[in-house]
Amino acid sequence: MNAATNIFQHYSYQEYVALEAESHERFEFYNGEVTAMAGGSKVHSKIASKIWRKFADTFETNGCDVFNEGIKVALESDNVYMYPDVVVSCDTADKEDSYFVRNPLIIVEVLSPSTETADRSKKFHIYRKIKSLRYYLLVSQEQPMIEVFSRQNSNTLFTYNLFEDMQEVVDFADIDCQLALKDVYEGIAFGA
Repeated sequence: MNAATNIFQHYSYQEYVALEAESHERFEFYNGEVTAMAGGSKVHSKIASKIWRKFADTFETNGCDVFNEGIKVALESDNVYMYPDVVVSCDTADKEDSYFVRNPLIIVEVLSPSTETADRSKKFHIYRKIKSLRYYLLVSQEQPMIEVFSRQNSNTLFTYNLFEDMQEVVDFADIDCQLALKDVYEGIAFGA
């Protein structure tokens, strides 16, 4: 009896594009490594939708775009294409591209057991190379908790703030936006 073996296949960017075009699934691309995006839970979807709605209400009136999990962030210098849960871009160059955001202001990842390690390490390592990125949010779906990594410009280190109280508000004072935990987690039953 032969044991099953997993064979790693290295994809070119063109093969990755063809794979996505032929499939009903979404895939992230890390310099030749392709990772299928797992479907999310209802809680994951509700949380991401609430954040998207708040950001859309705030930023779209100022000429920015807010996208949900269907739009890729491209970091072409590293040959990487990823699907964050929510992304905000205020860059005019991103308006001209139909498929990618290259200059995000905010990226949000809603944590799930299957993605948390990558969201905290691999993705953040890549995202922080994006010069336009000012805020990276990790949002728990297991408990009220939003972790905010922020920087004032591309030359400064990211600072870390933790919000766990339902009465707390994430204040993006420099871009005139607030995100209340009670609004993000309203109606969410933890442990259900």
